[in-house]
Amino acid sequence: MRLHHYKTGTNRNVGRNTVSVSVTVLLALVMLAAGVCGGFLLTREPEPAAFESATRAGTLAVRSEPYDDERSVTVTVERSESGSVAAPVGGVVTELRQCAAGSNIESGSAFIAIDGQLQLALYLRTPPYRTMTSGMKGGDIAALNAELRRLGYAAPDSDVMAWDTVKAFNALATTAGTQGTTQERQWSIDTSLFAWLPQQQVTVKECQARYGGQVEQGADVLTTTSQPVRATFRRNDSSMVQGDRVMEVNGATFTITDQTADSTDASLLSAIGASNEYRAAQQPTASGQASDTGGAQSDTGQDTAPNTINVTYRWKLAKALNVVSVPPAAMYDVSADSACVVSRGKPVAVHVVASQLGKSMVSVQSGASLTSVDVPASTGKACR
Repeated sequence: MRLHHYKTGTNRNVGRNTVSVSVTVLLALVMLAAGVCGGFLLTREPEPAAFESATRAGTLAVRSEPYDDERSVTVTVERSESGSVAAPVGGVVTELRQCAAGSNIESGSAFIAIDGQLQLALYLRTPPYRTMTSGMKGGDIAALNAELRRLGYAAPDSDVMAWDTVKAFNALATTAGTQGTTQERQWSIDTSLFAWLPQQQVTVKECQARYGGQVEQGADVLTTTSQPVRATFRRNDSSMVQGDRVMEVNGATFTITDQTADSTDASLLSAIGASNEYRAAQQPTASGQASDTGGAQSDTGQDTAPNTINVTYRWKLAKALNVVSVPPAAMYDVSADSACVVSRGKPVAVHVVASQLGKSMVSVQSGASLTSVDVPASTGKACR
């Protein structure tokens, strides 16, 4: 019995020791895990600056900068079927300089010779209809003076046929190798001295004149490809800032008022017809078709304006706006394009001009300067 009692006590001690060791090991593992986690938390890298908010609470300094809202504009160009160029004089064709299909004839150049005399091609906004003599006034003379100035000659900026008009025309004729006006002509300029071009540059579609052939004065010597007759401006972008705009076409700048939906201005249409953008738009696309539009369709499905083409240019506000960039958190009472900001503790009414890159560009409606804003707005008081 004693022996049995002794053995039982020994087993109990061994069990107690085993349990103690297990608890100790378990506690050690728990403490080790806690230490690893704590060390991870202590040594974890801070959040990268790129993921932090760029807007800090407080006062943000701002400054005014010009904004012209430059962007692309699609111009739908309506074109005529074709045009023609008539011989200024009659006689035998002795030289064809620019009469092959696809060649370009520019205003101020010589394109054909008749009876050995080179003939000048000249663009005017309207076809010449009378002999222009000294002292005469009119829109046709104003157009002549304007084109001579555009070509780089010192014609007057007026609608009067002056001596400077004569000198400018003769200087152009000398440069082109064509015939100028003379005293025997009483220094007058008429259609026998130049062939009228409907645009500053035209492209030959077909040449009717033949080398060595006879032509009559006023008869067509060539036909041209279709020419622009109307330009329509697409304003279907709601983000575009309203206001008069300027557009550069073929090196010339044109003002397009905010109320202008389309234009038949001859100078603009001529510049469009001579521009690289217009020529590129006429090139065949990957499908082999020219980039003409189909025009609007009627109820019968027929095109109502089939001879149109879309051309892309750049335009911008004629008068740049002074704007400041503020974070959206600086604005309150935002409604459409108006909002309020707080500057130096006072609410200020602003006009929201545009938004980009997480910033809003605003202009102060009162015209006052804005040098700082509260972020976020420190008051909800009305600004209007």
